[in-house]
Amino acid sequence: MLQISVVDSSAEERLRTLQWLEQIFEGEVEGAEFAPRVSFRPVSISEIKFQNIPDIVIIGPSLSSGPTDDLSHIKKAVAHVPVVVVTKNSRISLATVEYLSRIGIEEIVSRDIEPQELIRRFVMLTSKLRRSESGSLVVVESAKGGVGATSIIAGLGELIAESGKKTLLVDMDSERQALSRFLQARPFINEPLQAILDSHRPLSNDFVQQCIIQVWGDLPNFYCMPPCVQGVLDGTLSTQLARILINLFEMLDINHDIVIVDASQATGTLRRILHRAADTVLFVTEGDPASVYASFDKLKRIREEMSPDARLRIVQNCSRLRAAGLSRVELQREFERVVGTVDSEWIQVTIPYSARSSRWPGSGLTSYSAGTHHIQKAFRSMRNELLNIPADESFIKRLSQNLKSFKQYVLRKQVNCSEQNPNLQTCSRAILNEYNTKKNLTGEAHVRQIDWQAGISDQQRLIDNFITPPL
Repeated sequence: MLQISVVDSSAEERLRTLQWLEQIFEGEVEGAEFAPRVSFRPVSISEIKFQNIPDIVIIGPSLSSGPTDDLSHIKKAVAHVPVVVVTKNSRISLATVEYLSRIGIEEIVSRDIEPQELIRRFVMLTSKLRRSESGSLVVVESAKGGVGATSIIAGLGELIAESGKKTLLVDMDSERQALSRFLQARPFINEPLQAILDSHRPLSNDFVQQCIIQVWGDLPNFYCMPPCVQGVLDGTLSTQLARILINLFEMLDINHDIVIVDASQATGTLRRILHRAADTVLFVTEGDPASVYASFDKLKRIREEMSPDARLRIVQNCSRLRAAGLSRVELQREFERVVGTVDSEWIQVTIPYSARSSRWPGSGLTSYSAGTHHIQKAFRSMRNELLNIPADESFIKRLSQNLKSFKQYVLRKQVNCSEQNPNLQTCSRAILNEYNTKKNLTGEAHVRQIDWQAGISDQQRLIDNFITPPL
């Protein structure tokens, strides 16, 4: 919940501004479900420096039309807190706007502003505050069931948790509870979550923790949140319930490094909330034509509902053995033609089919740990691309050592060779430049060590051909 301090010249003016704000935020305004929960507190100018630091400060119209020194004094008292100035009407001089921006005022609104526009500005302002302190929220989507979205969520979650990040999987399938049942995360129906959504319990850290279950005792960073009873989150949600959900996901996002949500069965307002809150939307598809053409419409809706600064990533999963359908190249071409996707939105690896991996539900494993070497390699590549995690540190260390040895080899050849060779200077400079280029790329996930070793051998032969051996 956001703590907002309302400052104005008198108690009467503060009360008037407070009532105006409460009327907007508590009313049935279109889009109000995306506004965060707020708590308003009236504060005088002299009290503001002695109060607990709020999330936002709002200066009322009476004070904003008075002496400008008061505005500067308030901004200095809360230097690192966003300040919003409310004016009596929208007619404000450019000189005033220039002065307010110079002293650090973040936003200017008028009393005659449309309620929907005011809420939109608050959503934009608070989203900047939340993203500075939150983890990463990944929403996994698919056009239909059976493409392997749940398997990818479970395997990806286990892999990220093994790397030391606090990972939470959120099951939003209240009808089947597939993710929770496959992981054996009991109870499969989340009664504490149901109590929060029904407003029988407050939305606090203590009660939210009761909704979360540790999946395995030997993996302390791996958690799951089962869904509530069926029907509660279907269709159009009330403004109050939508706000509870938004604040719930914000709280989960802050308390975990990675939150992965199974949203493939989400509909209506819930789906829009998840797409709007996501940092990344991972769309799972396969080459089956029935899945491909259903994906086009779903992907168009996702693009419309996503936040402008969120990322869309698409991964192809082979959920069947020898499934007839489009190849990877054909699939990507069709998505580009119909939906307008670009190459950078595609995960550059296809998850292969594995009979052993497909038997993971209820086994005490995930599709990652139950899979073959090829499955695990594909999951690691997907994780690196999806979360911008650098390649394995041991691989980088070995690669750096090889490159260091290669550089020493080049320098040794330079020192011991004959100075009469006309190709020496040009060749050695080109080789060292290529070495530096390779060195800068050592952290990229797509680089393979075998390619570097082959390249080093080629360069050593090149040196031997161009540089005269030592006398």
